[in-house]
Amino acid sequence: MSSENSMPGESAQEAELQVEMKKTQVSQITHFAEDSREVPSSERTLDATPIIPNPQDQDKPQGPADTLPVTSTEPSPPGEIKIDSVGSNSVSLSWGSPAGMDEIPHSFKVTSSSSVKDNTLSITAPSNSTLISKLRPGIHYSFTVTTVLENGTQSTPVSAAVFTKPTPPGKIKIDSVGSDSVSLSWRSPPGLDEIPHSFKVTYLSSVEDNPLSITAPSNSTVLSNLIPGREYTFTVTTELENGIQSTPVSTCACTRTSEMPSEKSVPGERAQEAELQVEMKKTQVSQITHFAEDTREVPSTERTLDTTPIIPNPQDQDKPQGPADTSPATSTGQGIQSMPASRFLCTKPSPPGEIKIDSVGSNSVSLSWGSPAGMDEIPHSFKVTSSSSVKDNTLSITAPSNSTLISKLRPGIHYSFTVTTVLENGTQSTPVSAAVFTKPTPPGKIKIDSVGSDSVSLSWRSPPGLDEIPHSFKVTYLSSVEDNPLSITAPSNSTVLSDLIPGREYTFTVTTELVNGIQSTPVSTSVCTKTLQQDNDKLTQDYSLQVPKEPLVAHVEKSILLPCHLSPTISAEGLEVRWLKVGDDYPVHEYANGADLEGKQSPGYRGRTRLFKEELGTGNVSLQLSNVRVSDEGKYQCYVLSSEWFTESAVNLMVTGLGSSPRITLLGWQDSDVSLLCESEGWFPKPELHWRNVKDADLTGRAVLTEKQGTDGLFTLQSALQISQREADGIICLIRQGEEKRILQTRVHISGK
Repeated sequence: MSSENSMPGESAQEAELQVEMKKTQVSQITHFAEDSREVPSSERTLDATPIIPNPQDQDKPQGPADTLPVTSTEPSPPGEIKIDSVGSNSVSLSWGSPAGMDEIPHSFKVTSSSSVKDNTLSITAPSNSTLISKLRPGIHYSFTVTTVLENGTQSTPVSAAVFTKPTPPGKIKIDSVGSDSVSLSWRSPPGLDEIPHSFKVTYLSSVEDNPLSITAPSNSTVLSNLIPGREYTFTVTTELENGIQSTPVSTCACTRTSEMPSEKSVPGERAQEAELQVEMKKTQVSQITHFAEDTREVPSTERTLDTTPIIPNPQDQDKPQGPADTSPATSTGQGIQSMPASRFLCTKPSPPGEIKIDSVGSNSVSLSWGSPAGMDEIPHSFKVTSSSSVKDNTLSITAPSNSTLISKLRPGIHYSFTVTTVLENGTQSTPVSAAVFTKPTPPGKIKIDSVGSDSVSLSWRSPPGLDEIPHSFKVTYLSSVEDNPLSITAPSNSTVLSDLIPGREYTFTVTTELVNGIQSTPVSTSVCTKTLQQDNDKLTQDYSLQVPKEPLVAHVEKSILLPCHLSPTISAEGLEVRWLKVGDDYPVHEYANGADLEGKQSPGYRGRTRLFKEELGTGNVSLQLSNVRVSDEGKYQCYVLSSEWFTESAVNLMVTGLGSSPRITLLGWQDSDVSLLCESEGWFPKPELHWRNVKDADLTGRAVLTEKQGTDGLFTLQSALQISQREADGIICLIRQGEEKRILQTRVHISGK
């Protein structure tokens, strides 16, 4: 209605009336009878009228508050951009949700740009994160994100900027090795020809803890002042002018030992030198071959070489055997020799075999590897190192055998694992490596938000530990009569699955899925879609189901018949019969294709229900329920379905439990007073307990009542009363239940002490 006109002569003030229409689904409104006079409890009624949702609105999403009049306004901007990870050709971004936009459909426009010509790219992101790929290494990129409505309206942008990492150098080449220096070179990193950069070279010996570093302006360097006979690890990274570094490349080498000068020959003697090549196989030795001491000149045909057998030193039996050492030794005519120039002193053990990833969890990885060659009799262990791009996330452990379990990892993270063979003296082999993503954590328990005849709405809690890791959810669903599951991808923690078959049981499975496709362990739930009760094309008017109009009353631990008959009478043998309890996810009983479908039955009803199959031919689809429980109370729907039509009706069931007769126990005496206890159990619904004396006076107000409801739903009552001996004689404890005033009572007589 329009507002009334203002009085003549007064200024007209216009006010815009904001009318907020909340989209709320209501299933039932309860109202009371208008007659408020006091009536007996047996006559007082509560009229509850169900409100049936409009079928046309069942699948429509609930939108935000609709405020009239509507004006075109900008959406809220996204939250602050966070740089999750940076590579040489990709950047992972995420941002906070725009304020007040939870119920408004929207997406995000992400734009990346740099100073490089023609290098601007825009994409649309459906959720709060994305991966920008195909970038150039070592370039400064700016990223802007705007919120975009379905009509194309954009918010003000939020921005962030970052340099992509440079590409790493090529494989390191050992050009030369001396006793105190090593010469290295490497190939140029790809894609950086026009970008100023240098190389950071880090080196560390096997017996030191603190690495040293230098900066190399080109693709090679010489590292000096090294210690002879040590194993060194060399690492090279590409470094931009702003200090950003690439991922490293590494190699190892042993410096040579110091070479000893040969001894001088004896003066005055003619020295004839002959180079003797002695190949020392992988043998543990304590003595070296020596020549005869006789230095006189003899004919070459008579010149002899005395070799003493080499006996292994028992103390060296367990030491690792090194590689063959081919070293030139010089002999003079007088038999004087120089010391051989050994090529390497620090021999490495053999590396482990290829690493095998045995199993991957969300916070652990199980590894195994092949035995190092030729190390069966040499004591050794293995050093296992795990690392990731996460800061301070490097861990090393020692494994005594060829396998280990790395735990306390983070979910959804890319981990690299290296394994080296380690001798007892600490010398390590070259490493072998493997890499894997840990699995993401699974979603929380699935919640069924709503169920329609052809749609189901699901939601679930966020998987723990993945707040900063881009992920989505894979939702798979399969009906009980199909073999091939269907799948969709949900960007957030909820989804609506449509085009389902009415009256079918569906199993829904949700897994967390990373950008690279790695999935978590699944979580699952099942539910039956509603029947076609709102589909007027299939809801038949030709047949109906005859059921009692009044509620049925069943007694605990007894049996009850839920009557249901087809009218007019037709055979139900070739039809589908289904009994459902309102509020339960699974059928109470289901019959199809001439057999009971026990596998689909609700666990709480297994072994307690049956149809009268011999009477299905006459249209009798009644259900017998045995061993009745308190939890059986409720509304039961009886459905009969064919391929072309269905019909349904409902039966209300009330459950009652008539408990035991009250028992009165004398607890004790105190002066002239007595303490009495009245007990009774097995009641439902909860009854009333009263004390009365011989004059029918109510003493209940003087008693202390304790009520307990067991896991079976039945009530136990205990009432303690302290009264004088005179009043106690002939006292009655009675239990009264329900509108029918079912009464059980016990009278006792108390004699003197």
